[in-house]
Amino acid sequence: VSDKNIQDKCFEILNNYISNKSYLVVFGFKSLEYLKNDLLKVLMISYDILNKLDIKYEQIIKNENHQYKETNIVIYNEESNYFEELLNYGGIIGVISEK
Repeated sequence: VSDKNIQDKCFEILNNYISNKSYLVVFGFKSLEYLKNDLLKVLMISYDILNKLDIKYEQIIKNENHQYKETNIVIYNEESNYFEELLNYGGIIGVISEK
């Protein structure tokens, strides 16, 4: 699980993307395809969803440095001020890299 401050700050930045660059935001399991293809800048996922994933994704996302290739991974739990909001979006959100 990521540090609570990182969880909250990341979601605040996400809300900026949703308001100004929504075309870069991907919701739900579709985000995992973008992750696999190295197209995400950030992946946000709830701990609950993470524990239900296929083992290959779970191993990728639980990497101890919270990164997979060029993607930063933020794992959320109930401590985050935005945990419920993340769950309302399906528990997984990706932000696509601008290349």
